[in-house]
Amino acid sequence: MNLDQALGAVQKSVPDCLAVGVVDLTTGMLLAVKAADSHPQEGLDLMAAAAESLFESPHVEALERAYTRGDKGDDGHPFREVLLTSREAVLVFQRCEARDHTVLAVVARATSNFGLVLARARLARERVELALRAPNPR
Repeated sequence: MNLDQALGAVQKSVPDCLAVGVVDLTTGMLLAVKAADSHPQEGLDLMAAAAESLFESPHVEALERAYTRGDKGDDGHPFREVLLTSREAVLVFQRCEARDHTVLAVVARATSNFGLVLARARLARERVELALRAPNPR
């Protein structure tokens, strides 16, 4: 399964999924994305910038130091997941385990079951990581 197929499967499995994308934090680029027709392009354009800010900003690094008591794990980043909610959307950003510089972003409608969105997004990360390991991920 390639990355586009994996994102398509994620989009189908997450309830009320508006968009799903993979962000490379080292380049700040959106590597791949799948979105509902109604999802605004502006939101997709901001996905990579938001992921970078959520995981790589000096304030987040300071929070990691303050709340993890120095337990950074093997990759140096103890924060693995960031959840954002608004009146209209639930956003789940997850740092990949095998590729620490890669983030999976899942956006769903706020009316969807939050627990199910989170559970499916967590399963999706594993599927996306397998696709990223493939010889030709795209």
